[in-house]
Amino acid sequence: MDEFHFSHYSNYISNRDILACATVTLLAAAACFLFSRYSRAGTSIWRLLGLILPILLILEATLFREVAIPGFSPSGVLNWSANGWNRISYNPWSDQVLLNALVFAPAGFAWSFARKRFFAIWLGLAGLSLLIELIQGLTGLGAPDVADLIANSIGAALGATAAWAVLSLAAVRRGVRPQPRTLLMRAALLAGAATVLYASLVVGADRRQARLETELAHLYGASSYEQFARWEKAENQGQNLLLSKEVFDKTSVRPDGMRYGDKSVTIRYPASFFGIRRCVFAMWATGSFAVKRGHGRACTEFIG
Repeated sequence: MDEFHFSHYSNYISNRDILACATVTLLAAAACFLFSRYSRAGTSIWRLLGLILPILLILEATLFREVAIPGFSPSGVLNWSANGWNRISYNPWSDQVLLNALVFAPAGFAWSFARKRFFAIWLGLAGLSLLIELIQGLTGLGAPDVADLIANSIGAALGATAAWAVLSLAAVRRGVRPQPRTLLMRAALLAGAATVLYASLVVGADRRQARLETELAHLYGASSYEQFARWEKAENQGQNLLLSKEVFDKTSVRPDGMRYGDKSVTIRYPASFFGIRRCVFAMWATGSFAVKRGHGRACTEFIG
């Protein structure tokens, strides 16, 4: 999905094809009503609406959020967003990520609640998300983006987890209590999964930090504060913006903090990975340059 900000929600709605969305929703509701009325199985219309409307929400938010004429480009399925992975891994709490997760969560909850096959439902919705991304690239109704794929899958998982929690609570209230062995197995699986996930995130953060440290050492290892001062002086005099070219635009990651000292300057480059706070400090001093790793609060507090 394109970049989205909740503060611009009214503008987002005004640009959507509301009439088409309402028409499709009403047709789906009518189909559910007719099916429930004449179905021999006696399926409830509310059950059908609860299953179909979340899927319609997904399709509307991902494929039909804007009035556009679809095209056909087979190569588009291979043209994934170049910065999708970096965007979600640096900032997994952005508005765009939260919106994508929010769109898929109702479907994960409704289908898991009805079918009680939590992993299968999550896998199916993750597959649906992948199919939507490929359709976007194929038709030009959007651009395939790994950030969207991950956020959609997380939203489906959260919805399925919520359904499992509600069903488990309802079973307990009815007096149906799981066996202690079952509880222990589930707790062990959750603890193991959480440990593996956290370890993977830490390893990913350390690898990103190490790559950035190597990059900075390669780019600026032969420079010093005197060189930095020359770049800054040239930029201040309007000579081709040398400081921006050599420091702010040359690296793969833009810095997010800068502090001047006595004949020294320190610039911070972020290297966080899905909430694990990491950064690298590039430090120019008289006659030398050094890099230093940082973590935790040092990577988020204001420097200036």
